[in-house]
Amino acid sequence: MVHRSIIDSVDRAVAHLVEHHRGTFPAWLASVQVVVPPVSDAQEAATDQLLERCLSAQVVDTEA
Repeated sequence: MVHRSIIDSVDRAVAHLVEHHRGTFPAWLASVQVVVPPVSDAQEAATDQLLERCLSAQVVDTEA
């Protein structure tokens, strides 16, 4: 019997990505691509500027 399913091939592709990258996905596939944590209060202004640049470039989504 020949069994062919698109869902199975997608499952195999995802399993291959997980195994190949060991759970550390490339940036284009990662669910979180940018994290902007301030290290200290002195760097909070620079952190805000970087966040604004990422938002204007539509790199980050604040909903996540």
